[in-house]
Amino acid sequence: IYEGGIDISGLNLSVGCNATFMAETRNSASVDASVNDFVLGDFNACSVDIVKTGYELSKAGDDVEYMYEIKNTNVTALYLKEIIDDPHGDLFADAIAAGCGMLLPDDGAPGGDDECSFTITRPAPIEDPMINVVEVVYGPEEALGDVSDTVSATSDWSVNMFQPSVTLEKSGDALSKVGDTVNYTLLVENTSSEDTPSLSCTLTDPMTGLNESFSLTGTGDEYSTTDTYLVPSGAPDPLVNTATVTCTVDGYETKSVDDTELPNEFTASDGHSVDLFGPNISFTKTGDPLSKIGDLTDYTITLTNISEAGTPDLTCTITDAALGVSDTVTLAQGDPAYVINASAAIPDGASDPYV
Repeated sequence: IYEGGIDISGLNLSVGCNATFMAETRNSASVDASVNDFVLGDFNACSVDIVKTGYELSKAGDDVEYMYEIKNTNVTALYLKEIIDDPHGDLFADAIAAGCGMLLPDDGAPGGDDECSFTITRPAPIEDPMINVVEVVYGPEEALGDVSDTVSATSDWSVNMFQPSVTLEKSGDALSKVGDTVNYTLLVENTSSEDTPSLSCTLTDPMTGLNESFSLTGTGDEYSTTDTYLVPSGAPDPLVNTATVTCTVDGYETKSVDDTELPNEFTASDGHSVDLFGPNISFTKTGDPLSKIGDLTDYTITLTNISEAGTPDLTCTITDAALGVSDTVTLAQGDPAYVINASAAIPDGASDPYV
């Protein structure tokens, strides 16, 4: 039995990527040859591999960086037809610029013309985890736009997209006045996603001079502090001030894309308003302008609440030892004057004038 074959490569012919063959062996040309067998198969001359890698941890709003490594793993030269990354779109231009347009047959040596790599930087969608898949399609040069004669490969990569955040709640006295001390309470809560690293934070209030640093180690962790402020003369009414907490993610400041350090600072603010009232009174005492030892002298004492609107009620005590007066009265802003009429005799030995 004689069996022969054709050296496709020796004839500079291309079988493409998806060509099949049939080989037949028979002992005569007759259709009813007594010995007859054939086999079907394919050349399996094309294959490609792609590996996608990147950062394992990132946060919402950052750019993400990915590296793509593509390798021709077979004996046919391959030409790039398409490379699509979900959700980052068409990477054809990026791959061509990196020299991935043609890959020579695999020669077994690392770093040869049968492989290429490139890096892209893209904004990250807010998905946690963010899983995306890249698919690359190659074919022989003769394939041109024929997608039926191509090979493809896929690779996926998952990024843990944590979401750092904090809230700040500032509370305090609702009412105060010039010369009083206002008391504040500030509460910071870590509202980040559970996969967020620890936070380093600084709490500030320019008006009061507050400046405190602390750490929040996990979701739900809280930091509470108190603050005071002495209301100065001329303070605005209402007295409004705002506190701000500024946080960074521990260890994340070392993460960069394209040699540029990623932003690693976020804030939360809350303000508080204090109503400043202005308490004030008018207080007068009048009486007979002329008298003598032993005579009764008549006096009138008048107290008026002339506070600013919004001032709480005033509780006042009026005392006059010579007249035997000791009255306690509560007056609201705008109430009628409180008047005391009293008489007392001029005592022996009284000075002149008698005050």
